[in-house]
Amino acid sequence: MARNFQFKEATREGHVLKMALWGPSGAGKTYSALKIAYELTDGGNVGVIDTENGSSGLYADMADDQMRNPTMRKGWRFQSLEFGAPYDPRELTQLLNKYSSEFDALIVDSASAFWNQEGGLLEIVEQAGARVKGNNFAGWKVGTPIQEALKEAILRSKCHIILCMRAKTAFEISRDDRGKSKVEKLGLGPIQRDTTIYEMTIGAEIDADHKMHVDKSRCSAVADKTYSPNSSTSKIEEFAREIKSWLGTAEADKAESDMEQMLEASRNLDDDGNLVPAEATTTLNSALAPEPEVIQAPVPVESTPILDSDDGIDIDALIDEITPLAKKNLPIWQEVCKDNGFSKLKDIRSDGAKVQAVRDDFIGRLGNI
Repeated sequence: MARNFQFKEATREGHVLKMALWGPSGAGKTYSALKIAYELTDGGNVGVIDTENGSSGLYADMADDQMRNPTMRKGWRFQSLEFGAPYDPRELTQLLNKYSSEFDALIVDSASAFWNQEGGLLEIVEQAGARVKGNNFAGWKVGTPIQEALKEAILRSKCHIILCMRAKTAFEISRDDRGKSKVEKLGLGPIQRDTTIYEMTIGAEIDADHKMHVDKSRCSAVADKTYSPNSSTSKIEEFAREIKSWLGTAEADKAESDMEQMLEASRNLDDDGNLVPAEATTTLNSALAPEPEVIQAPVPVESTPILDSDDGIDIDALIDEITPLAKKNLPIWQEVCKDNGFSKLKDIRSDGAKVQAVRDDFIGRLGNI
């Protein structure tokens, strides 16, 4: 049966910004997010999912550069949805899936609420773990699919998405020349899952002086640059214009393709970080996909966790550490499996020393990238 192929006018549909923006209170996250959204959409249809007691409304009617942009003569116009506790990330997933096609840009202010505030993912994980004799690692078997579904809703969105996040002081644990652990202060980091910024098109920090520094970027034109409200050339508007110009280019195509591959890799791995056979992918994807209207309470995974091996090694902790890294570095993980003589992590699950050796080998290879 012949299919009906049709040409249509080419557009930039699908090339949209996915941005994480974090900083301390008063740094200007909401203001900057609105400014970026309006620049990207030419004063288009902007929505704000507001967990900050409706504070985004303070910026309604704020005048923009009316001479440059006549559509802004009446000031900023946007729709706000006030979201109070509990901050269930499954509800945020549903909102993004439902409304991303109705807006030109959506701002979540703040995405941190869905991580560590009442009803957020950390609380869901804690409650799920409590139902399995307080095993927090088992709790993540409930929490991880919820977070993955939210990530997919963000990355699959057809409108610009800007996630405003509160900031925390970030540290890194490393080893000195004598092999002793040392703690280094890295600066401010977003209050969300540690991998969140690496999944976005852009990750930027705003400091107390309202300066925005691009920490992570798939767009080379803005990488590692700082944008200041007091600069005559490097203002937030210039950042947005660079991104707007970049969207639809070959570089943006590659960034979109990279995110698609990352999504597929994460969807096709099981809880042990092993590649799922093609015939099982449909079942896994169904498990990760959110229901469009009904929110269901998390159901704990029935399992018998191996807490300690004969060597006194916490195998579950090691597996919990390996799994998310394997999802994001699948080719390297597959090399580790091959070189260490096993195909699935569960093949060596009963051997604590082996799991630890594999973990150390994997971390070592990632550190050499």
